Amino acid sequence: MTAQVGFTDTTSGEQMVQGQHQVGVKFNLTSTSLTQLNNEFTGYVLLPKGVSYDAGSTAASANYSVELVKADFNQTGEA
Repeated sequence: MTAQVGFTDTTSGEQMVQGQHQVGVKFNLTSTSLTQLNNEFTGYVLLPKGVSYDAGSTAASANYSVELVKADFNQTGEA
């Protein structure tokens, strides 16, 4: 399995401008995988300092759920 995390409204290598942006997470089961994912799984994304989670702007989906697990991961200021 591979995972990609990135801002959905920017181009790779583009300089970020301060403001509101959406983070997208994509999971792919590669053709070299030895087995299928038949059950639910949990993934985590660590947001860097200065990036905050806004539940109100999170896209709803019947396929997944999103929640903030810790607002200050290990007292690093990261969410």
